[in-house]
Amino acid sequence: VGKGEIIDFSAVDPAGNHPDDGAGWTADRTLSAATLHTLLTRTNSAWPVRSDGVRIVGARIADELNLADADLDFPVAFVRCSFERELSLRGAAVDSLFLGGSQLPGVDARALHARGDIQLCDGFHVRGKLRFDRAVIGGNFSCNAAILDSPGGIALTADDVAIRGHALLSNGLRAAGEVSLRRGQIGGMLYCSHAHFENPDGIALATDEAAIGGPVIMNTNFVALGKVSMDRARLRRDLYCAHGAFKNPSSCALSLNGAEIGRRAFLGEWFSAKGAVCLCAARIAGDLYCVGGIFQNTGDNALCANRLEVGGGVRMHT
Repeated sequence: VGKGEIIDFSAVDPAGNHPDDGAGWTADRTLSAATLHTLLTRTNSAWPVRSDGVRIVGARIADELNLADADLDFPVAFVRCSFERELSLRGAAVDSLFLGGSQLPGVDARALHARGDIQLCDGFHVRGKLRFDRAVIGGNFSCNAAILDSPGGIALTADDVAIRGHALLSNGLRAAGEVSLRRGQIGGMLYCSHAHFENPDGIALATDEAAIGGPVIMNTNFVALGKVSMDRARLRRDLYCAHGAFKNPSSCALSLNGAEIGRRAFLGEWFSAKGAVCLCAARIAGDLYCVGGIFQNTGDNALCANRLEVGGGVRMHT
């Protein structure tokens, strides 16, 4: 670390490097949480950390790594590592955080301050809660190709989060359990293409009262099993859901009650809702475009748009 090198604990045989098997990794691949805490908090002056940070690959992290309230003014990266216990970054400050491909029982990053990106991607796997409530993130927040595994519970909660860049919940993301960004402030886009959100009979994805500066994209290969709730959200640009699948039969599949959309709401071109689409008291500055959309809700409203205001055209043919 003092030389700025990547510290690689990986086995020679790639088959032995899957983090889900980390409990069986040998002692020479194990780092104690106490050692890492000393290194990352610079409490041992003989262990310097350069400005390019700490980068660890293929290690098993034993015991609980508790970095609550720590000030880490350098990048931290754990690549394909296996954590024995939850990682705590509650109230901490960090330059950037990368947990690509790592496996953890949980992450508590409530009130975290990050100057750059938070990347929980490339096979990142959490078996429990991922918590980023009230976090402030100066770059992008990425869960691309992550596995968030909390069936029937909370997979990701980032309520009141402030993200200066993009929120990327896409490109192979699989979330079992509720994903919530209620009241979030997102400077860029919310991008959810090629993602699977599953919480049947509950909330699959919630952005109620969030403010999103870029487009909200839930298009190709987006699948939600459970309600997608965006009530009273403020979308500065487009809502684009072509080829998106929203499935919550006999209930509400997509709710935008009281939402404000700054440009166009695109619910067409094989957009599919099994369950109600609710747009009551919403305001759309541009067009409501539903050409080629599919709205199904047997025995109840398929589309509810009482008191909807549309500044452009309403297109519902084909």
